[in-house]
Amino acid sequence: MKFSIITCTYNSAQYIQKNINSVKNQTCQNFEHIFIDGFSTDSTIEIIEKYRQEFPEKVKLFQFPAKGISNAMNQGIEKSSGEYLTHLHSDDSFYDNTVLQNVDEFIERKNKPDWIYGKINVVEKNDASVGTFPERKLLQLGKNIFSSYFLKFFNFIPHQAVFIKKKTIEKFGCFDESLKSSMDYDLWIKIRNKTKFILFYIKL
Repeated sequence: MKFSIITCTYNSAQYIQKNINSVKNQTCQNFEHIFIDGFSTDSTIEIIEKYRQEFPEKVKLFQFPAKGISNAMNQGIEKSSGEYLTHLHSDDSFYDNTVLQNVDEFIERKNKPDWIYGKINVVEKNDASVGTFPERKLLQLGKNIFSSYFLKFFNFIPHQAVFIKKKTIEKFGCFDESLKSSMDYDLWIKIRNKTKFILFYIKL
């Protein structure tokens, strides 16, 4: 399995179908889609179950008591079997249907770095785009040494656009469950000087 796509949900019926459609329509189908749900009380589970019936070998659903987003993300990592992991939350979706194919080709061409990151397209509830992140040219140099340096000052790597080897997570540890926010930044800081990571030049 090449990719594990981890989606954390809780009463996500309003957004989850868009997330699902963006995954199941990928031109690269070498993935599993893992849902970690905090016992939703709306129609979230019904929507996921319909998806799982359509793709029983790809879609996995697990429910755990809600203990924070870091815990949910870590539960997804534990249940994953892919070589590369990405966290695509319930209100997130891939930019287009070729994201996984482009990522697959990129990591093979770059000799499988420990992790890569790209840009995200930030949208409002009405799907209107408000821009990309990161958008400063200085943060798009793509070289490990520059990215590692600038990370000391602020987080410009959106977790939705990160694909990271499961082996890298296993080596350096998961997200800190004591943190209620910036748990992704905490992890990037921990591994920035100990891993090879590269900017991927498309929107994810």
